[in-house]
Amino acid sequence: MTRSESASTLHPLGTLIVKWIAAFGAIGVVAGAALHTGLSASAIQQIELAHLQSQAALVAAAVDSCPPAKIAECLDRLQERCDGMIAAAFLDPGGKVIDVYPGHPMARLAAETAPRDGTTGRLDTLRSGSPLVTRGIEVPVNGDPSPLTQRLLVVFSQESQASLLGRSAAWFVILLSLVAAACGGLIRVWTRRRIEGPLHLLAHRLDETERAPGVWEETVPARITEIVRLAKGVASLQNDLAAGEFRLRQFEKTMTREIQKNRAGFDRQLRLARDKASIDPLSGIRNRAFLEAELETLFEQSREAPADLSAVMIDLDNFKLYNDTHGHYAGDALLRFIGKLLRGCLRPRDYAVRYGGDEFLLLLPDTEIAQATCVADRIIKLFGQYATTLGQPDKPSLSAGLASIRADAPCHGHDLVAMADSALYQAKRGGKNRVVIRTTETLSAAV
Repeated sequence: MTRSESASTLHPLGTLIVKWIAAFGAIGVVAGAALHTGLSASAIQQIELAHLQSQAALVAAAVDSCPPAKIAECLDRLQERCDGMIAAAFLDPGGKVIDVYPGHPMARLAAETAPRDGTTGRLDTLRSGSPLVTRGIEVPVNGDPSPLTQRLLVVFSQESQASLLGRSAAWFVILLSLVAAACGGLIRVWTRRRIEGPLHLLAHRLDETERAPGVWEETVPARITEIVRLAKGVASLQNDLAAGEFRLRQFEKTMTREIQKNRAGFDRQLRLARDKASIDPLSGIRNRAFLEAELETLFEQSREAPADLSAVMIDLDNFKLYNDTHGHYAGDALLRFIGKLLRGCLRPRDYAVRYGGDEFLLLLPDTEIAQATCVADRIIKLFGQYATTLGQPDKPSLSAGLASIRADAPCHGHDLVAMADSALYQAKRGGKNRVVIRTTETLSAAV
């Protein structure tokens, strides 16, 4: 190949190499930013949904603990504290809206049109002309997952804290993509100055040596110097691209850790809200919703284990008479004492549940029927000692019925509870203030 042919091919080939290097660098940066955008958007949506579910669970727990006459007042206070809440609607088992708080027509319209799975919906009938973007979360009242129980729909506006957080993060990721594109442009400009420019100069000088014989031999060292400088420029570009890729990976790891940290915080708040929703506010022990959610799981675990599971159903004797005579305040104080008594008499792995108004259920894992009888007798005796301090002639008492998996062979958890309830009925008919074991149907000595 002659010098003129070298000069004619060097410039377009060098330009092509430079373009490919710059293109690959820009594509790599933009692709990394786009991948980070997709991953971040998914995590941000999960954070928003977890935050809204946590807020809705807190609203449901607060509503359940309020008396019916004060629900509207309670929701007014919650609307001031809960970020972005615009309406709360009670639903029937079929999902139809029953009552809406506040009682404004726009609140009812928002409750009837808002999606109930955390996605966004639009309310286009505002007189201001600006559509309202809503997000609805449907949660069970008192945490009861049964489809036949009443449910609560909490509607939030798009301007809630979770949405603002998500949009801020999305704008940040878009800004990151724009910065990546700008970096690609800077790489292009840098390659033009550091690589393509020297190639132009080298091709021009080679063309001049073709027209001036004898100059080629004199300018060979200078050409070698230009090529060495070009090689150094290519190596520097590769190092800069590698450093930029490393910084992008480090930034992505940092963002992932922050998102996971925030998500862990929302998950913790959601768990606390669920725990709060499973506690009876008056007695301080578990409520019926917890029983419905955990009974069958506990039953299956105990049926496969070598140890027994015993159920103790306890009823407060003459409670209606005591409540009517001394007032609801005295009756509530009595129920609070029973809750405190049950918590003090049970182990950490045992469960005390307020089954009904004055009925309580104890689930005792790893406990034989004889051991459960001792626990029930102790509870009844301690309550009897407390009842003597009331100084009332119609002092209340406790009756208890017992059943267990090994002794009664129930088919499922609710069957075990029904057997204990049947034994309790026998105790009530036998004179109250006593314990009955379903298997033998013998009465313990009256306390």
